[in-house]
Amino acid sequence: MKPHTLATLAISTILLAGCSSGNRQASGGSSGAGALQKPAASLPMPKPSSNEFVIKLTPSWVHIEVPSQDSDKTYKMPLVHGTTKVGPETVNFYLPAQGPYSLASSKPNSFANDSTSIMVDANGDGQFDAPERWYASSPVRLGDRMFSVKQIDPGGKWIEFADSSAKLSGLVIGKPCPDFRFFTTDGTRVSLADYKGKALLLDIWSMT
Repeated sequence: MKPHTLATLAISTILLAGCSSGNRQASGGSSGAGALQKPAASLPMPKPSSNEFVIKLTPSWVHIEVPSQDSDKTYKMPLVHGTTKVGPETVNFYLPAQGPYSLASSKPNSFANDSTSIMVDANGDGQFDAPERWYASSPVRLGDRMFSVKQIDPGGKWIEFADSSAKLSGLVIGKPCPDFRFFTTDGTRVSLADYKGKALLLDIWSMT
């Protein structure tokens, strides 16, 4: 979608609190169990194939507030930082500094995804809005492309991505809107291309 085209998406879903601008603190899930444990040993970086790439992860001062399993309090889980070039764009992302890391959700048919969270600072504002939160079990949007998570180092030192054939998804302010198509109640076919060059307000809601 071109800059002069506006797309606003309102979706009712289960999301955890976003990043607060004051201290760059992102709220979210983690695989921790109430306190930081001794980190797992790292594995050697793999040699990626032609459609894969490995990104080194480094410590950051960003953290997430994680619910403790032992009380109603929370504790701070630090995040590691990765950066990569996708076309002309430099993309920054974060994930928990400590595993265990999961590439699959234990509840695949539920809204509650408990695979490893990957937070992408897609618009470069230093905050993690709801659409910038992704999960390792599904393709992740980096820039204007989709990638699958192949591996995460148990020690949190690297992550391996692979090209994904998934269609572009995720609504991020200032970024192209993913294509969509649907039929209205009177059978009219509607797509994003129908509104090229026009202002568009898209309000999506559901009842479950």
